[in-house]
Amino acid sequence: MVRKKKQIYQGRSVKKFNEIRDVLDIYHVKYSYQVKDTINDAGSDSLLSFIGRQQGMAPRAFTGSAGVSGEELKSYIIYAKEDEIEKKIPTDIWNEINNSH
Repeated sequence: MVRKKKQIYQGRSVKKFNEIRDVLDIYHVKYSYQVKDTINDAGSDSLLSFIGRQQGMAPRAFTGSAGVSGEELKSYIIYAKEDEIEKKIPTDIWNEINNSH
């Protein structure tokens, strides 16, 4: 039976994102990931913002990002096969990485 990849992490911490990827790499677990720029995905519904998007300008140009840390501007998602994680990564190590932070 072929098992699809499952989302194993979603968050805004680049440190946690990299820790999980390091563990997956060490134990040779195949995974995929996405990094989403949450500011550019959101945007505003104003006419000016709509026109800006049509011209290839980021919605952030109209809404601003002052006072927001760089880490908060991105969302990180990791996908992997759960059965592969269970087979290759020792349970105590996987539990530790999931319970940290």
